[in-house]
Amino acid sequence: GGAARGDAGRPLDGVRALEAPDAASISPLLAGRFLRALGEPLPGAVLGTRALCERALGRGITAAIALDEPLIGLARTIDAFHPEPEEPGSIHPTASVDPSARLHPSVRVGPNAVVEAGAVVGEGSVVGPGAVICAGSVLGRFVRVGPNAVVGGEGFGFVPASPVPLKIRHVGTAVLEDFVEIGACACVDRGTLGPTIVRQGAQLDNLVQVGHNAEVD
Repeated sequence: GGAARGDAGRPLDGVRALEAPDAASISPLLAGRFLRALGEPLPGAVLGTRALCERALGRGITAAIALDEPLIGLARTIDAFHPEPEEPGSIHPTASVDPSARLHPSVRVGPNAVVEAGAVVGEGSVVGPGAVICAGSVLGRFVRVGPNAVVGGEGFGFVPASPVPLKIRHVGTAVLEDFVEIGACACVDRGTLGPTIVRQGAQLDNLVQVGHNAEVD
């Protein structure tokens, strides 16, 4: 979606940070203050807003890609130079998938991951290394579960009793809707009786916990 400025025929072979570019790389230019810090070597091209690209071309950079949304352009540029491996339907030999779990043929399951009984994992989803999808959990389409994350683990619930607190078992479910991503070591607890829900498109960082019965938009 960008517009080429300057030397549109310049060959580029990668994307690099503006602090460490080379003559064959494209680098994001996200603020004018970064222009003042430019040294040698200059990047082969930059991507940024139209105004920033014009300023860069006046500072010795010979090519630029102007975009209304530079961060979106950066994400797509990274994808272009660093495509994810195409391994649809791959289940690592060290992974454990219960026979009653339902996985779309395109799902990827990483090393030492576990998908327990009755879990559902939708089209294009990825279960990272060491992640656990507990029994009965439901993952929609194009969900990404980071390394060592746990979906549907039992929540934290006790009631005061004598001589020790009485544990309240959680027998609900955990649901990750389409396009949800949870980071490494994140945990989404299953509900006590009903579902814990992470709604479509939500993005959770590493080490985030979603408590039982919660709903995340």
